[in-house]
Amino acid sequence: MPEVSLQLFFSYSHKDEALRDELANHLSTLTRQGVISSWHDRKILPGDEWDHQINDNLNTADIILLLVSSDFIGSNYCWEVEVTTAIERHNTGKARVIPVILRRVDWSDTPFAKLQFLPKNAEPVTSWTNRDEAFTNVAQGIRAAAQQLKGERQQKLVLARKEASIAEYRQLVEEFVADGEISFVESEILKDLQEQLELTDEEARTVRDKALEPYGKYKENLDKYKQIFTKLVDEQGYPLEEKAKADLKKLQQYLKLKDKDIALIDNEAEVQKQQAEILQQQEEVDRRQQQEAQRLKLQREQAEAEKLRQQEVQRLKLQREQEEVERLRQEQQSTGNDLLSEKGIDYTRLRDLLKAGDWKEADQETLAVMLKATGRERERQDYLNIYKFHP
Repeated sequence: MPEVSLQLFFSYSHKDEALRDELANHLSTLTRQGVISSWHDRKILPGDEWDHQINDNLNTADIILLLVSSDFIGSNYCWEVEVTTAIERHNTGKARVIPVILRRVDWSDTPFAKLQFLPKNAEPVTSWTNRDEAFTNVAQGIRAAAQQLKGERQQKLVLARKEASIAEYRQLVEEFVADGEISFVESEILKDLQEQLELTDEEARTVRDKALEPYGKYKENLDKYKQIFTKLVDEQGYPLEEKAKADLKKLQQYLKLKDKDIALIDNEAEVQKQQAEILQQQEEVDRRQQQEAQRLKLQREQAEAEKLRQQEVQRLKLQREQEEVERLRQEQQSTGNDLLSEKGIDYTRLRDLLKAGDWKEADQETLAVMLKATGRERERQDYLNIYKFHP
């Protein structure tokens, strides 16, 4: 985009028109280079409203040359309209006013007396021995002023663009922080926008921190409320007493907290209470199940112990009876008595088995004659089963 030239306005007395034209010729190089484009009232076309044209160009000019002479100071229009407007625009930074002394005159008490004059040392152009040197000095001064003004304008333009970029970035940040935080996805979007707008990390961070600042303070107040609320719940339990509720309402108003955020804290306390009750119930169920499991285990252990005890009793009883039979057998062998007992029991087969060394069959035969002798032949199978486990 080509650089726009600065608008230069000639404020002068028509009696100094020849000097104005001479100065314009010395500014031709600046005009051809596009540094400036000049305007004066001789460019007003026939039929145009001259006052309107002068005001429009005066109010849009970047540089206003005041061509000072006695005729210029004596002109009511130059003094009351052009000089007044020029000084106002200069003071607000909208234009640069440069007084150029054409002819010697007392300007010490004028509104522009505080400004830097041209040519150098405020020596009137007409007082220079070589007028071209005077106008050259004026042209050089105007060039320097134009370059400085362009630099300032460029700097302001850069600053304006930067401010516009920051404003665009801030707008999106404020949309994202509406919920009090910037999510991961939102942060990635902002990072992309930061690159597009060519913002530095510090500039972007400053905008984010500023936008999050009120939310950070609000969160601090909310945390403070929650701490006090939790302390009261620990002391009184939930739900709280009416006095505590009223005090918390005062605290909420003091900290400027929203009802919806307070409701979330209350709901959280209610949920925690319900969870605690459920946990307590579950612990009670677990305790009862453990007690029942221990009872059943003890019952099984007792039943097993009783079974083992009964088996041991039977084994010992059988052992004693076997020992008794063995004792009788040994007595019979030692005395040579007949193998028929007094109860009519026949020990012949038992004798033969013992002689043959068939000890297992002898044991079973011993059991059989023993049961027969005691009148308990029906219990034979039970004893045989015990015998299998306790041979």
